[in-house]
Amino acid sequence: MPTVTISYDGRNKTARSIMELLRTMDFFHITEAPAKPRRKSGIELAYEDVEAGRVTVWHGGVDEMIEHMLSEE
Repeated sequence: MPTVTISYDGRNKTARSIMELLRTMDFFHITEAPAKPRRKSGIELAYEDVEAGRVTVWHGGVDEMIEHMLSEE
């Protein structure tokens, strides 16, 4: 039995109508797979870091940052 995969935009009225038409025909067997999760962009990941508190702010500039990093050794 040949297998064909159809991807369509569920928000498109025409595409939904065609899929409903195919479902009514007995000789088609339709199995819906869950949509793949969308990959987050870099800015979305950065916002999550800010919200989670994984960001350090250096008010004294680069000198303060380097001094802090050297003192941790």
